[in-house]
Amino acid sequence: MPISERIDHERRWVETIIEGPVTFADFEAHWGRELAAQGETYPELIDGRRAAVAFDAHDVRRMVEVLRLAAASRQLGPTAILVQSDVGFGMVRMLSLLVEPFCAVQPFRDRASAERWLEGLGKPAPREP
Repeated sequence: MPISERIDHERRWVETIIEGPVTFADFEAHWGRELAAQGETYPELIDGRRAAVAFDAHDVRRMVEVLRLAAASRQLGPTAILVQSDVGFGMVRMLSLLVEPFCAVQPFRDRASAERWLEGLGKPAPREP
């Protein structure tokens, strides 16, 4: 499994690691796990520096639709994605522009900048029981 996530409800934070080639199906599986664990409203730091893009622009538009549908019923947490390659940076930047009306996603090359960006956006209020 190229995507693994750790959802910390106490800190209201998601940390995800992507290794190897990642496809649209991998994204869908990750998103399903995040929804099931109720972590979609938390800030998320995705370390994709060891990932390889195995999806295309059409798949990015499909990701946008998945996120748009989710955002219709809840506020999605901001997502910082660490990338290594220019292709990865470009794909995440394309995604960020397309989801801008309903959620915040940004590519970064270093972890410190990504964490500062996420911290600057604040954390969501605790969930009501």
